Amino acid sequence: MELALPPMIEQAVIQRLRAQGKDEAEIQRIRQAIAMSTSVGGIGPLLKERVSLQARFGARVTVVAPLYDAVWEQGGDGLKPTEVVPIGNILREILEDTGLTLPMILFDGTLVDAKVWRAPQDAYGEATACFLDAPEVFSTVYVGKADAPEQTDDREAWRWAALRKQEWLLGRGTLALLRKLGTTARPDLIVVNEAAAAFAMHSLVQDQFQQDGFFSEILYLYNDHTPRDVAHPKWTAEQMLRLRVDPRYVFQIPSRAADAEGRPLDAIDVTRLLWLLSDQLFGVSLKHAEHITHMPGAGDIHGKVRAVTNGVSVETWQDARFRDPRIVGDDERLWSAKMELKERLIQFLIGPLGLDEAMQAHLRESPIVVWIRRVTSYKRLDLLADLL
Repeated sequence: MELALPPMIEQAVIQRLRAQGKDEAEIQRIRQAIAMSTSVGGIGPLLKERVSLQARFGARVTVVAPLYDAVWEQGGDGLKPTEVVPIGNILREILEDTGLTLPMILFDGTLVDAKVWRAPQDAYGEATACFLDAPEVFSTVYVGKADAPEQTDDREAWRWAALRKQEWLLGRGTLALLRKLGTTARPDLIVVNEAAAAFAMHSLVQDQFQQDGFFSEILYLYNDHTPRDVAHPKWTAEQMLRLRVDPRYVFQIPSRAADAEGRPLDAIDVTRLLWLLSDQLFGVSLKHAEHITHMPGAGDIHGKVRAVTNGVSVETWQDARFRDPRIVGDDERLWSAKMELKERLIQFLIGPLGLDEAMQAHLRESPIVVWIRRVTSYKRLDLLADLL
């Protein structure tokens, strides 16, 4: 899965590039490419904070992410790729070498050696972050037709297989790494974020991990981030079998894809299959969870669907003191409560944002606006200007 880089690594990258004599424009270009490789959507930055907090509150957290070798630089319209920016080499100079290399056999029989790198200590708090490095597979983010060799006849078929290899290596590579680290690293829970991480489910594929007792008691939690159809990849039975998915899940599990009217299609809805195989399923809102349970072919998943609705609960987002009329009606007590909470926020942000003493002092004297969304137009960034 994607995992945004913390300030510690970002600063190390900048220092290394400056030491190499790169000018500021080139440094900015490489920084943007590295950010793109770890934060394509909104999940990467979210996970960066989530895993650190989970570890802070006592969970033993290990994150596994791909180390992409390069990123396609976007054109002026933000859509059309124009040039490949190498990023793997600079990150390999910053990350720590674990000394581990995982020999992995892909679904097509190709043998790949995946080298394991680790983020520096404290980069993600007490959480451990590992990166799988296999440039021939993780060549670029969102590998596409432009990455295919020149002699390729069917570039779309090549692109489909290349994406599946990335997903396969991430998922089965995670299992291989956990197995290599042994019982002390065996998790109680594996969190699968969307269908791209499907192959981290050990039972899905017919290989050495499927019947390995090491994984038999692990629970799987699936985070479904959107009800949109784009998050429901549809593969034919032929494609599923090509990926060595257990035939039981292809022909016996009710996960047939359907069109907008509910008519079955000649394909398997991969996301729906993962719902059925997971021990717990989370939607992003109560409405989303209800939508999941009523989708055609969802099967008997009602008992394991839950929802975490962000940003709508007063109990979650508002301190109890601001609902106390004795404080709200007293300007001095209200200001004191606000300043106390502001200081707690600043102290919390020191680690994740790398705030030095000067910035901390500046924040204490300045208004702080918290925007809990990605800074992108379709997230209604214009509302922030209206609020200010």
